[in-house]
Amino acid sequence: MATGSKEIVPSTAPKNQAIQTAAAPAKSLGELVHKLSPTIVKCLPQHLSPDRMSRVALSALRTTKHLAECTQASFGASLLGASLLGLEPNTPLQQCWLVPYYNKGVGAYECQLMIGYQGQLELARRSGKTASITASAVMRDDYFEYELGLEPRLVHRPNPNVDRDDINKLTHVYAVCRLKDKDADPIFVVLTRAQVERRRNRGANGPAWRSDPIPMALKTAVRALFPWIPKSSEMALAAALDERFDSGKTPVAVVGSVLDDAQGSTLETMGLDLTASDDDAPEEQANNDPAQESAEPARTEKVQAALTKARSSIGKRVDPPHDPVTGEVLDPDNDGR
Repeated sequence: MATGSKEIVPSTAPKNQAIQTAAAPAKSLGELVHKLSPTIVKCLPQHLSPDRMSRVALSALRTTKHLAECTQASFGASLLGASLLGLEPNTPLQQCWLVPYYNKGVGAYECQLMIGYQGQLELARRSGKTASITASAVMRDDYFEYELGLEPRLVHRPNPNVDRDDINKLTHVYAVCRLKDKDADPIFVVLTRAQVERRRNRGANGPAWRSDPIPMALKTAVRALFPWIPKSSEMALAAALDERFDSGKTPVAVVGSVLDDAQGSTLETMGLDLTASDDDAPEEQANNDPAQESAEPARTEKVQAALTKARSSIGKRVDPPHDPVTGEVLDPDNDGR
């Protein structure tokens, strides 16, 4: 028996040591990127290599102020979220960004994943169902008119003498989708400046609106278009992650629910828990404006009827329903409550 016990002790001690080493959290986010490489490989689509994603993440850590100070769970979830979508973060492609926010509720920086409108357009094109998606800003002194109904049309002639980066001159934004079915009419959504501002105020209204207001307005138009075009699973995931960003929350809960049990177990051995939701955690971000209450008028029965009709006819109609009270485009995924 003594001999047997000698055989057991050497075989058990290294195993325990290995478990302790694996369970220890990474000493830095750079080290975490390397530890996440096997999971990133499983998440990425074929067009993006794991080495490229790791290099982009490490570059973002070096060049983005405070990003390296973020919690490991929030940074890991954001990186894996970008990997699941196959979008490069913090590059000139402007597909998505790993954004650090200081959360006073937890006393630390947290990373959020912000998907740019270029990333949304890329996901729509990649779905294989759309031929093209474009988004444009209408400025004061542009020629612009559009009609809905049975024969929708849109005409926009930009004025070359207008400063197209001046948010104060913005009057409308619109997004247009052409499907690969050549017999299908183009699908478009138009938002007024007031509608863009209302949607901005319903979200986190973060610093991106101050630094890049025109691209954020264009992104708002693309998001308004998404309910009316054929969706891929990636587009649905992007919408869920975008809602997290707009509400000022990390993507931990969404990414944790997408990863399968095997991948989740692998992350747990690194000490990275993506199963815990931060929905109930206190959130008070220092460099984010607080979300404001929507001043939108109460929905009438006609609005609810329009939403019900829209939900039952998605994919069949060309123009989305409009609020009979305010004229705002109605979102079939949101009943206003």
